Amino acid sequence: MDQGRFNSNAMNGFNSTESFDPNRGYGNAYIPTISNEDAPLNKADLAMLTTNIPLVGLQVSNEDTLKQRWANAGHGSFFTEPDIRNELMQRQVAMQCHQSSSAGEPAVVEHLRNLRQIGRTPVMRYGPTCMEYTYKGMNVNDGLTYSVHRISGVRQISPYAMTQLENWRRISNSNIVRFHEVLQTCAWNDNSVLFIYEFQPLAETILKHFFHSNGTLKSKYSGQGVPGLSEQLAWSFIIQISSAIRTIHSAQMASRCIDVNRIMVNASGRFVITGSGIPDAMNEPNKNIMSLQIEDLRMFGAVLCALLNGSINGHSNVNIDMHYSPDLRNVIKVLCNAHASPSRVTSVNEIMPMVGARFYAQVEALQIRIDLLENDLVKELQNGRLFRLLCMLCTVTDRNLPKEPFWSEQSERYMLKLFRDYVFHQVDPYGRPVMDLEHVVLSLNKLDSGVEEMVQLASSDNENILLNSYKQLRQYLESSFDYLKREMENPITPDLSKPGPPMIGPDGQPLVSDAAMGMPPDAFGDMPPGYVLPFAPNVPPPGPSRR
Repeated sequence: MDQGRFNSNAMNGFNSTESFDPNRGYGNAYIPTISNEDAPLNKADLAMLTTNIPLVGLQVSNEDTLKQRWANAGHGSFFTEPDIRNELMQRQVAMQCHQSSSAGEPAVVEHLRNLRQIGRTPVMRYGPTCMEYTYKGMNVNDGLTYSVHRISGVRQISPYAMTQLENWRRISNSNIVRFHEVLQTCAWNDNSVLFIYEFQPLAETILKHFFHSNGTLKSKYSGQGVPGLSEQLAWSFIIQISSAIRTIHSAQMASRCIDVNRIMVNASGRFVITGSGIPDAMNEPNKNIMSLQIEDLRMFGAVLCALLNGSINGHSNVNIDMHYSPDLRNVIKVLCNAHASPSRVTSVNEIMPMVGARFYAQVEALQIRIDLLENDLVKELQNGRLFRLLCMLCTVTDRNLPKEPFWSEQSERYMLKLFRDYVFHQVDPYGRPVMDLEHVVLSLNKLDSGVEEMVQLASSDNENILLNSYKQLRQYLESSFDYLKREMENPITPDLSKPGPPMIGPDGQPLVSDAAMGMPPDAFGDMPPGYVLPFAPNVPPPGPSRR
């Protein structure tokens, strides 16, 4: 590696911020720095160093963003891209339920543990006595985290509601939060019903995600020269939510959850509908399914109008007519004027002609994201293989056995020690350490593959210089590791004629034995020589542990 372009901070555990290089792509141990030996960084370098492009799935603000990342991915990069890694780590943190339940919450509810409220305040949705609370908790049956919607003040669930909820369990769509089960409980000292859904880590309602507390749209989501959502993002919203509605209506059901508090944006930027099934359980079936489906379309149109007008209370078409395309205006008209008559019923499929070729742009963005994730998955698969090889190498080198004090310095183990130094302890002609991650990975890959290529190994004083092939080194590593495994499995027969090693008490000090007290070995009965007493008869028991 070119020493002039290396930043030594990158070797802090091989886990620093990744950077972009035109020739190598991304690499954790390769960070371009401005120096006399460096060529000036081009615009692509500066862009990748100064911006953090979020992975937002189908909600990307620039159609070329994913294409750019895919073109740059996988060329010399050994680890997952930092934004993907950070996103996955944040999801894992959000899904953790190892802490105890929130104050005032029951510790155990049926098979749910560690319930923690994630909604700040309860919401009144189904009458003055029925308050909705939102929690996350762990199901001990499968160890997974779930989202729990608790409705208080509900005496029982009707048979019709149970039938509808069973139908919701069979609904599967990437834009619908999947319903898991329903429970009735008195754990909160009242009659409550728990609706349990799959957990969406880091998800936010579109009310919180897109709008300020005063109901106006956040500027970073508005389009250029328009008061509301950018048209590209609006089409992404239309395609995803219409896909969810189409799945629900095809099952002869209605969502009844199309509003700014029920549509969420998850960590991947995907729009999802949550809470499906709760209105069916809480409301009597006083409307036919066709009327409810028409209401879904009208609510969809109302949410879309609010996003395009840039205000939660915006329902005017003036701004929409002035700033958006005719196709988008026609979608609004179809949804807001949805109706059912004996001759014709409005269907969500009627907006597809307006979507047109924009649908392919969404599919392409999705496929590029899948390719990015698969590419990073392959990297992690390779890293796992090299980690196993490193474990074997570190287990064998510099290990001495009781019967063979110089085992690691003999024969093939000495070769492995020299190879370890060749991989990790490189120096330049001036004796300065050279930290080249590319050299490390390539050498370990050759060792793992057992290639015939020869490698020159030298001791630190250059007194011993040996030639060996990676294939031979691989055989040495396997045979040495197998030898250690056999030694581990050999039974040990203690020699009672010799005193054993001193036993350490809870205070960190050696325990007193019979020999230390000047007594014969069997003074306290039929005990073998070297037996260590818990404490001497005239010595007080050890105190608390000192750490």
